[in-house]
Amino acid sequence: GEMVADFDIGIMPLFADQEWDKFKCPTKITQYMACGLPSVASPVGFTAEVTSHGVEGFHAATTAEWVVSLTNLIDSADLRQKMGRAAREKAVNVFSVEANSPKMLDVIRRAAEISGG
Repeated sequence: GEMVADFDIGIMPLFADQEWDKFKCPTKITQYMACGLPSVASPVGFTAEVTSHGVEGFHAATTAEWVVSLTNLIDSADLRQKMGRAAREKAVNVFSVEANSPKMLDVIRRAAEISGG
């Protein structure tokens, strides 16, 4: 976390034709988001669902898209800050323990009721 906080941009390149990459957990992206970083990620598997293209970061499927996305973020501190704020907000509101604890507690309560406990 400490080292990631020193980053300006998070990246997660994946290969769409690799079965392994299709099922990778996008923890890296959520860590970037928690640190308030914009990211560029390959839109492969669940990784494509974690961020909204153009909001918390960019999705890049081709070399040209990677170059454009990274260049846009490198060249604009304002864009990095805007996307970084959106990423942090989504991390807190969607992926944090605080956001998910009530949901998990509800699942546990319902399971206990079903099992008669």
